Amino acid sequence: MKTLSIKVLLIGFLLFASESLIAQPPPPAGGQHNQQGDAPMGGNAPIGSGAVILLTMAAAYAGKKAYNNRNKAV
Repeated sequence: MKTLSIKVLLIGFLLFASESLIAQPPPPAGGQHNQQGDAPMGGNAPIGSGAVILLTMAAAYAGKKAYNNRNKAV
């Protein structure tokens, strides 16, 4: 029971603490996007290479799981 309450408190702390640990402030509001001095559409978040890495790792993991399942059946 004691370990359960410690885990619940730890998870609760991590969930609520993550709100105050934002790395960057939000982009400035107002005006049309992509004009001089305004933030670009999407807040200039670089997700291209991260998405490729994530998809590549997911495909490799799925391939390994499929290979292992095929070898188990034989």
